Amino acid sequence: MEDGFYKAFTERFRGSRDLIKERLTVYLPFLEPFSKTGDPVPVLDVGCGRGEWLEILRENGCEPHGVDLDEDMLAVCRELNLVVEKGDALSALRALPNGSHALVSAIHVVEHLDFDQLRELVEETLRVLVPGGLLIMETPNPENLFVSTQDFYRDPTHRRPIPSQLLSFLPEHAGFDRVRIVRSQVRSRKTEKNFPSLNDVFTGVSSDYAVVAQKRAAPEFMRHFDDAFQKETGVTIEELMRQFEERLSTQGRSRLWRVVRWVKRRFAAVKKKDGAC
Repeated sequence: MEDGFYKAFTERFRGSRDLIKERLTVYLPFLEPFSKTGDPVPVLDVGCGRGEWLEILRENGCEPHGVDLDEDMLAVCRELNLVVEKGDALSALRALPNGSHALVSAIHVVEHLDFDQLRELVEETLRVLVPGGLLIMETPNPENLFVSTQDFYRDPTHRRPIPSQLLSFLPEHAGFDRVRIVRSQVRSRKTEKNFPSLNDVFTGVSSDYAVVAQKRAAPEFMRHFDDAFQKETGVTIEELMRQFEERLSTQGRSRLWRVVRWVKRRFAAVKKKDGAC
């Protein structure tokens, strides 16, 4: 879209640059082991958009290069002196040599691709990554019922929501050594409580999730990433439903106990009155 529509659409519905940058910091623990080596960290970010992730990468010692099809988005990146070019994700990956990059990222890209393109993106990424290199794919989370029924279809370029089980299986099947689902951007802070409301069940699930996949490398190098891969983030709909059911059960027991106490008080009062007679 070259008439400025998509840039205006993003400004209205994606959120401010500061907000997006804050959300994307969830992936920084995966970058830290690379920065400690002191070696260059070449990164390709496909579908770079306004460049929030490119900025974070540059601020954390990486050498990021972004590609996008929208010229208006690229203009924003160039104003920030970010290294970008016009192009599509698959063409950019095909042009890279084997084992040339430490990280390939696709932030809100995969939902725009058909399935064959998505499979090729994963397979090409495995080829261009160095041993221990990472693939990060972030996408709207269909577990969040508000996202899967409303937010997702607001964007006219989206194809279909992608369940996390499917997206995580793709790099596993392609030959990546380990895969992690990272849930981020919790819509409601109330979900941190033990007893969520019904509204939390519908809207409190992490509205985005990412699949982070790592290419096989020497065990001593892979160990540096263990903490990042083991850290729990976000919340699932199963967790919220379980907590909500516990809330109903607890409230039900509480109400029953109040009824029992009221009956006991009434019985005691009647007994006392009868005794007085």
